[in-house]
Amino acid sequence: MPRIEIPAWVKEFWEELTTPPGFLIPPTSGKQRKNPSGQNNSTPNSSQQRSSRKKTVYVNEDPPEHDVDISNKDVNLVLRAKGFSPKVLEQYPFEIIQAVPVGSVMRLHTSDGTYALKKPPITPKRIQFMSQALNFVSKNGFSGFSRLVPNKRKSPFTLFGEQVYYVTQWVTGQPADFSNLVHVGEAATAIAQFHRASHGFESTIYNPSGAFGIERVLQSRTDEFDLFLAKARTKRKPDAVDRFVLRHAPMYKKQAFQAVKYLEDPRCRNFLSQEEGNPGLCHLDIIAQNLVFTSRNQIYLIDFDRMSYGPRMLDLGHLIRRSLQTNNWQRESALVALVQANNVEPLRHAEYRILQAILTFPQSFWRSCHNHYLKQASPYTLARLEQLYEQEQTRQLFLEDFGQHVDRHRGS
Repeated sequence: MPRIEIPAWVKEFWEELTTPPGFLIPPTSGKQRKNPSGQNNSTPNSSQQRSSRKKTVYVNEDPPEHDVDISNKDVNLVLRAKGFSPKVLEQYPFEIIQAVPVGSVMRLHTSDGTYALKKPPITPKRIQFMSQALNFVSKNGFSGFSRLVPNKRKSPFTLFGEQVYYVTQWVTGQPADFSNLVHVGEAATAIAQFHRASHGFESTIYNPSGAFGIERVLQSRTDEFDLFLAKARTKRKPDAVDRFVLRHAPMYKKQAFQAVKYLEDPRCRNFLSQEEGNPGLCHLDIIAQNLVFTSRNQIYLIDFDRMSYGPRMLDLGHLIRRSLQTNNWQRESALVALVQANNVEPLRHAEYRILQAILTFPQSFWRSCHNHYLKQASPYTLARLEQLYEQEQTRQLFLEDFGQHVDRHRGS
């Protein structure tokens, strides 16, 4: 992969951070691995199918060869065991060779290729919205996503009772590695290209609520810190999580207030208002499993169940936050992502300020406490909170440096 050239304005923006960017040279660990037989990963062996916890995906691949035939009865047993109705497959124009459960998805090896069968907790209208949106971005030149496969009636979904199903292509690759700067850079490129290609889309059937109320959402989450503290204080027998929250939540609450304050900047409010008037689309579920790194050194986006209208910094911000956490808040991953996003379309000052708010808000601390006190407590909550606190010093150093550069940014 060629060396990434950093534009001159980025060097000025980052100043002392943009020392000779040797870290932008793709590491060898980012290359596609081969199995011992020397073949690529397009045909996983049986042990890989049984033991792999990662979401491997396929695109434009021939169906795998098998030493033995799989009967329809065997396929139906596999489907039923995972709660899938075998009758769904009768609605699609291909013959099933094998069905393999991969997490919540069923991988289908068929006479036509390899597909993913999903039964998401969403409505048929949302799947129609997804189908129209992906067709729109495809016509606008964006191809880095898994495509929906219509059934025999040319519908993007199949309904049995109250359960909705849909099928997509299966793309070969591995979940993105947020510690790998090549993966982070390609993910930022894919997110920015997807958002740019989606501008102007409007569904003729259904349009979900937009995700432009970032200030309102962060304010609501900030208010929850008082609830966490109250629950910890009123415990008859406070546990280790309660004691940790009582000791550290006030600090994180101050960070949350600061994040909201950044969004009160008139330039942020004006920008979000303008974006809402001519919105693009956001994936809104930027996790490693939904960003697939292929053998062509590209990132494909999959699983668009939560997609809606919104500013691209929501997706880019969560990518940057997760890569920073993975790399102990070392600035290189943020720099790579910002350079690549700017190569697609230059970021405005308001977008940097929105990013500053997203990174300042203690999202992971809030999420852990929210789940612990308001949903279902986990035995791993304390370990997670302690891990976050161990990163706090390097996190604050990053936020201080980044804030200085945002203040100096002279963009539009």
